[in-house]
Amino acid sequence: VWQKREKQTVTAALGKSGELRGELATFLRKKETADETSKRVKKVYSATYTLISLGEGVAAFYSSVRYQILNDQVREFVIRLPADVVVHEIVGDDLEEWSVRSSENGITTYQVRVLYPVADRYDLSLQYEKLIRNEDTEFSVPCLEVVGVARDVGYLGLEMQAQAEIFLKKLTRARLI
Repeated sequence: VWQKREKQTVTAALGKSGELRGELATFLRKKETADETSKRVKKVYSATYTLISLGEGVAAFYSSVRYQILNDQVREFVIRLPADVVVHEIVGDDLEEWSVRSSENGITTYQVRVLYPVADRYDLSLQYEKLIRNEDTEFSVPCLEVVGVARDVGYLGLEMQAQAEIFLKKLTRARLI
């Protein structure tokens, strides 16, 4: 009998006996106890992508929030927006409801509930707008804040539908790319 091993394949030739004996080793993953599972680090991260469409008298916002959920299941998501923003819709898979939780100090908090606990990844889409008065020469971009996450990164894109120009006067907590 001779054998040749290449990576994960073993080639063998039989002698006159016509019999080959071998062993198969199977490794089973150890089941975690409830205590071991609870010790895992549970975190939620998010990335926010927002397109701002500036038109005549209104700024329309289209935001997508992508959650990454590690070692946990989540059924509620919380988002904050300035009170002068009108939210038209919040959409996500298996979304049960979204509602205003509270509104204080010029900030409105929205609570989003899904039908079933979600793990790994979840995406929310929001559509909202802010009125721009004609006499306003400056416009502050309302910031969408994702609550209850370990880290949130965000990206903004601007498009201009009206006959005007965009000049950035002041940029805080952000950088141009």
